[in-house]
Amino acid sequence: MSEFRVKLVDTALGLLSPDMVIINGLLVNVLTRETYQADVIIKGNRIAAVGNASDYEIGKDCVVIDAKNQYVAPGFMDAHFHIESSSITVSELAKFIVPKGITMVAEDPHEIANVFGMQGIEALYAEGRRVPLNFMLRVPGRVPALDESVETSGASLSIEETSELLDWPEALCLAGDINPQLIINKDEQQFEKYDLAISKKLTISGQSPGLAGKDLNAFIAAGAEDSHVSTSAEEVIDILRHGMKAFLTDKPNRFDREEFNKLAKMVKSNGLDTRNICIVSDDTHANQLFREGHLDYRIRMAIEEGFDPITAIQMVTINVAEHYKISRDYGSVSPGKYADIILLDNLESITVDKVIIHGELVAEKGRL
Repeated sequence: MSEFRVKLVDTALGLLSPDMVIINGLLVNVLTRETYQADVIIKGNRIAAVGNASDYEIGKDCVVIDAKNQYVAPGFMDAHFHIESSSITVSELAKFIVPKGITMVAEDPHEIANVFGMQGIEALYAEGRRVPLNFMLRVPGRVPALDESVETSGASLSIEETSELLDWPEALCLAGDINPQLIINKDEQQFEKYDLAISKKLTISGQSPGLAGKDLNAFIAAGAEDSHVSTSAEEVIDILRHGMKAFLTDKPNRFDREEFNKLAKMVKSNGLDTRNICIVSDDTHANQLFREGHLDYRIRMAIEEGFDPITAIQMVTINVAEHYKISRDYGSVSPGKYADIILLDNLESITVDKVIIHGELVAEKGRL
């Protein structure tokens, strides 16, 4: 019998004192798309109960956080990220993005792998495991991206190394930043990697730039489950209709504010389901992080362009967790989940006051 789950059950039943409670908050329930008054009861690094704190005996060692009618939401999760593009270390990244409500990033280290191979990835994650951030792994899909007749790289990843990475506890998926023609042309090595990831019950990520009709069907039939390179609202809806998840990231000539606005209007007019849409950052340079922010900026933009605030928050929480098959542990403020929780002053401006990761207060008032 799992000792920590017994403690969670006993805490939920009121037999053990919690380690932390968040009181007087408005819960942002991404499972039901509603907000309401609820307290959060935490034991260790997980949520034991959501309800009324007055039903529980609060011990003298329990940390009590009075939300004072702030919104209590799940921490934001970036489903597609490349830290190399920011040119900063994981520690410096955490200092900047965690106070903005980001509690998880799904990093694809294909760039550092292209230079240093497994050694580079291991160094990156040795640092990632020391910071207060869920620094997760999108296993690079192909390193180098092109064969040696076209590209001279510093290193490569073999099938055996790819399989090893897929077994890491941080691994969420086989990443898909590769030429989709490799799949359409039935590249033997890529199909072998797909089979490996599927056998380990991991997500298959991908990209389908401009694919439509037979090519799009073939790409998805092979196993790809998401794309982050759509350039129009119409392309987003097309891949959604074919069973892929749409990752939206604002980039010039990629998917800008105008397309966010157009997609929001199409969602409303057609009554489209948004649970298969995620908002991601992808490549973000240090000056952009400083000037704009991270996911907080993109959520604000989605809201300003017509998406309902809770719908936008779903796109960086429960939608991500369900896509990566980790919703047992992440993505919502509900019993049994890791206590990755943020307190927001305002839903429209996404102003983050406090950040809790795995049951510990790690950021407050914009500072780690």
